[in-house]
Amino acid sequence: MLRQLPRPRRRSALSPASPKHLRRWGLACGLALIAACSGANAINTGPFSPGASSGDRNDLCTPVHPGGVLTLGMDAFPNTGGVPATIERVALTDPHNLQIIAAYTVPLTSTYLYGVRKGAPSARNFPAGFQWAQRQRADGAVIPPGVFTNLVLVLKPAGTKGTARSVDVFYRSAGQQYHFQTITSIEALVAKACPS
Repeated sequence: MLRQLPRPRRRSALSPASPKHLRRWGLACGLALIAACSGANAINTGPFSPGASSGDRNDLCTPVHPGGVLTLGMDAFPNTGGVPATIERVALTDPHNLQIIAAYTVPLTSTYLYGVRKGAPSARNFPAGFQWAQRQRADGAVIPPGVFTNLVLVLKPAGTKGTARSVDVFYRSAGQQYHFQTITSIEALVAKACPS
């Protein structure tokens, strides 16, 4: 009696033919999954986006007393969306020997910003339209639509010099995640004055 050999199974185009093909197939799937999951949000495309920009960066140097802090309020943004936006996190971009001690959002009713001052924020000499009494801690702050907001940071340098390329604000609005990045680079020197 003749014995029939089993028929070879047909493989689909998706099934690996050998361990070597299995590794390649697994690597390709893994890379595709990493690419799909690692997409970052585009910078300055959400409701806090500054609109048309010249692309110029603002460089700022401020002297600080040893062990002291400075308050930076040079960046502001409107919520141009139709719904409130919630700030999830504020961070320095590429910080070196500089840390955020506190971060606030302050509504503005004019175009005057807090500016840069030595020490922690003080009620003395607030600019006109600077609504300090309505401030919120930046992390978790809810910015209503149409509100123009001054981002105010209390910064402390470590050592003789602290720097950051800019400030990052990560927030969400209408179920979307966004990333706003300021155009102000920061240099805080523990000195009496900045070099000319």
